[in-house]
Amino acid sequence: MKQIKQYHAGITTVKIPIRSKGDRYASLINWIQLGRKLLVPRYPMTEAADIKQTTKLLSQHGFSVTYIYSPTLDYNGSLHCLTASVYI
Repeated sequence: MKQIKQYHAGITTVKIPIRSKGDRYASLINWIQLGRKLLVPRYPMTEAADIKQTTKLLSQHGFSVTYIYSPTLDYNGSLHCLTASVYI
């Protein structure tokens, strides 16, 4: 974090919960951002406590969060990864 802050002292980091099973990672940061609105994947292994914590953290930083059920880990990704070449 020190290396990041050397570029901009006002940068804030937020620790978002992550779950894993074997070599599959259910990362909630695999989101799509539209301004201050985040479309965040919710995986089968995402726990309710993770949703609550993530919503609270992101809301405190001015983001509106919408969760989208994402049973796509078997396809090696989720919202952001699977749409990386789709531009709006």
